[in-house]
Amino acid sequence: MDNLKPIEEYADPLEGMIAWSADQSPETIARITANYEAGEQRKSNKEARDYLASTDWYITRQTETGVVVPTDIVTKRAEARAAVVSVA
Repeated sequence: MDNLKPIEEYADPLEGMIAWSADQSPETIARITANYEAGEQRKSNKEARDYLASTDWYITRQTETGVVVPTDIVTKRAEARAAVVSVA
């Protein structure tokens, strides 16, 4: 990868991989890679937040009626919250 140059500075993880060509500095490659990884984390954060939003009704139901949230939902919600990471 020493002489690789991105054809595009950033490729959205939803769109696919970064396209590379020759003659690029290691600093630029590192910056592009970091941008791509940040995009991947944003995608992961969105999936986790979407799961939390889709299961919020369990929490509301428990608060309003006292019906206990299933253990697997509680566990998966905790995992989803832990998966959300701040991205600069």
